[in-house]
Order: sequence, then structure tokens, then C-alpha cells
Amino acid sequence: AGHRALSFDLPNHGDFVDQYGQSIDGICAAFVAGDDPFARFVAHGKAAINACVEKGLARPGRIFACGGSRGGYCALRLAAAEKRIGGVAGLAPVSDWRILREFEAVKERADVAGLALHNWAAELAGRPVYLAIGNHDHRVGTHACVELALRIFEEEKPVEEGTSTVEVHVVQAAAHALPEKWAIEGSRFLLRRCDKEEKT
Repeated sequence: AGHRALSFDLPNHGDFVDQYGQSIDGICAAFVAGDDPFARFVAHGKAAINACVEKGLARPGRIFACGGSRGGYCALRLAAAEKRIGGVAGLAPVSDWRILREFEAVKERADVAGLALHNWAAELAGRPVYLAIGNHDHRVGTHACVELALRIFEEEKPVEEGTSTVEVHVVQAAAHALPEKWAIEGSRFLLRRCDKEEKT
């Protein structure tokens, strides 16, 4: 659509695999060791945004984030921490790490409970947020994604009665396999927001 796109590895993926291991097992091990991989991701994201703004490749308010599954969690965490992001889409996002089997052994820890995205509902409220998840997603928890949406709705203070900047879809899907249609719709949601920002 004529926009620049930037991507980089998640914690414990690709170039960021470290002594804790890779993938979600590595993320869990890093977090339990006190080396918060999500804080590192937010720092990397902010640095990437800083570099793009400094190079004239991006403008605050016209920067958008999107991710699926664990990437959806990271995109939403980054958006919650970074007001220059004008909208975010989470596609079948991890909303609460306690649901994932890789966190089973530590799910009773208070700091793991504190990772649930609903703890950042206030930071996401009033911002353009798109969420889509299958209606029986046992891998990341349909109910956790819906709870996140409800918490954001509770925190919202819409300019006009009955309006919201949040769009939520719970759709027919096989387990954690979100149909591509909803990823495309998430992109369209962000593009519409970008077009709106360009006109203001």
C-alpha cells in the first residue's frame, strides 16, 4: 500500500537466541532468570522507532504495529509503552502466558501473572486496537483475548457515546490457526487509521 514496513526478531528468536534457549522455552527461561525478554523487546522497538524517525522514514502517530501469536503480545506491549504508535493489531495474540504449556511449571508465580496484557488495558484504552482470535483457541486462550478486550472497553473514555477505537473478532477457526482473512482485515484496520491520520 505504499508504506514502509520494518520487522525484527522476537526475544529468543533468530539473532536474539541467547544462553536461555530459543522460542517460547527460551523466553520463559529468560524471564524466570530475571532477564525480562519483553522489556528487552520494548527497548528494541523504541530504538527502531527512534532510528526511523531520525532518518525521516516514520512520523509519530503514523507508526503502526502488528503481530501474530507471541508476536501479537509483543506488538501490544510495545504499543502500550510507545505513544508514537498510532494503532496496533494482535492476531490470535498471546494475552496471558500462564495459558501456554511452556509456562506451565511457573504459572503460579505472581510475576508471570503480571505479564497478562489486561494489566496494560489503561495504556491501550482510547487507542486503535484490532484483536482477532479463533473461537476455540486453546493454545493462547480465546477467553484471555476476550478478557483483554473487555478490560480495554472498561478503561475507554470515548469522545462520543457508543463509539470505540477497539475492534474485536472472535471467529470460526481451527484451534490456533487464524484464517488469513482476519490478518488481512487487521492490515486494513491499520491502513484506515493511517489514512485518517494523514488527513488530520
